[in-house]
Amino acid sequence: MFEGALRESLFAVLIFSSIPLGFSLFVGLVIGFLQAATQIQEQSAPFVGKMLIMFLVIALFGSAGLDRMIEMTQNFITSAAIFGRTP
Repeated sequence: MFEGALRESLFAVLIFSSIPLGFSLFVGLVIGFLQAATQIQEQSAPFVGKMLIMFLVIALFGSAGLDRMIEMTQNFITSAAIFGRTP
């Protein structure tokens, strides 16, 4: 029972963190190519671009992840209560 819950929670963390990180990687590559093409070596441009896209992605996709996390937490609490009652 514990192994299944651990596997499920690790998979959820992997899925929910890969979406913002994937978008951030893409934006970083695009900004890097633009900097290389224009020879503008501003260090804050990739950081600001990545931060903006992270906030945007979390705002757009965060509710789906939060709903899943709430459901998983409720299941874990219910399982813990059932596990605590068994002799």
